[in-house]
Amino acid sequence: MSTVLSQTTPKARKEYQCYLCARPICVGEQHDKMAGETDGDFWSMRMHHKCADLTRGWDEDNWECHDPHEFRRYEFRLKGERL
Repeated sequence: MSTVLSQTTPKARKEYQCYLCARPICVGEQHDKMAGETDGDFWSMRMHHKCADLTRGWDEDNWECHDPHEFRRYEFRLKGERL
């Protein structure tokens, strides 16, 4: 079981890759950062605000089996949006 230990919205000091869509998070771009622990292993991820908003209803299974390509294809088209 996963436990989220922190959630912040920093500005990127270098380029990162969005965990959900795998596209760049540019220097200076505000984004979501989550850090947590799963079965003794620590993790962190960074996401565009728009990508994070699309996952608000996800459960743990959705997080475990997501694929960035499928996320872009399904989630963005489902909402009629583009990143």
